[in-house]
Amino acid sequence: MNSSSPAPSAKIAVIGGDLRQLEAAKALCQRGFQVWVFGLDVVGESGARAGIHVADNPAQALYGASLLLLPLPYSRDGIHINAPLSTTVIPAAPLFSLVEKNTLVAAGMIDDAFPKELRQTDYAAGETFAIRNAALTTEGALAVAIRETRFAINGSRVLITGFGRIGKLLAPPLRALGADVTVLARKETDRAWAVSMGLHAASFDALADLAPTADLIFNTVPAPVIGRPVLSVMRQSALIVELASLPGGVDLRAAAEYGVNLVTALGLPGKYAPESAGRIIADQVASLLQNDRIYKKGRKRRSHGTYGKQKRKTQVRHCVLRLLLHAGVGHGATARPFPRL
Repeated sequence: MNSSSPAPSAKIAVIGGDLRQLEAAKALCQRGFQVWVFGLDVVGESGARAGIHVADNPAQALYGASLLLLPLPYSRDGIHINAPLSTTVIPAAPLFSLVEKNTLVAAGMIDDAFPKELRQTDYAAGETFAIRNAALTTEGALAVAIRETRFAINGSRVLITGFGRIGKLLAPPLRALGADVTVLARKETDRAWAVSMGLHAASFDALADLAPTADLIFNTVPAPVIGRPVLSVMRQSALIVELASLPGGVDLRAAAEYGVNLVTALGLPGKYAPESAGRIIADQVASLLQNDRIYKKGRKRRSHGTYGKQKRKTQVRHCVLRLLLHAGVGHGATARPFPRL
């Protein structure tokens, strides 16, 4: 390969996740990446046409990958990879043991249980991603409210608890639809912003006084803000849409005790706009790779004609991989763990 030839496209492993990861895989294929997936049993013909490769096991997906893309959140219990669309349970620890030294691991909502020795980045932590994702959450929240109520948003009295990204994006369309919107915010500056947008605003101290006349409450605060004093005075026809991440802001036991209509609406981008959500993830992943020091160094080395030696080493490792696969290593619930190559 001469120096003028384009460098080979990077390999990305996508393991676990929901429809967002499938759509992200398609979008990454369109960008020219080699995408291998495991733990997504819904690739189908559309995924195959997009160029997605389906791996037989995690080792095959991870082998030679520049980046490992994990779900958002990467795990719901800290033990297994979040893989709702897979019939295969994917333990996190054995998977992490397969990750090669130079592979960048991009995961959503990385916590203290995530291995510190891995080259890791939380793609959901960036402000750009958060804003774009919040816009999709807003659309999903409106869809939930319309589906779960028997009254129109037009003319209804709506409370929004919290005025962060989602609150700021949710209030304008509700007002445009004719709702009477009140924002409850802790910061005086947030309340000032709400008033400047033509909304009503109040502190959380007023929530119990406003709740009896509310038709809809959208909670965006991931801390206890809607408890018994509020739930006990709500009308039977009212609806609470819980949008905050766990543990949420609503007292679930009290809500059930008082018969309050409550919908816990998490992961709305993946449920209502998976294609758009997947593109956002793909954009973030491509940006992470383009700015990754090791990835850029590898591209430079390959573009200067030194790819042939690495390719021969890769071919040898692939031969070893096939032998191990043929021997049954890494298959089945009782199989031996797949070794590093």
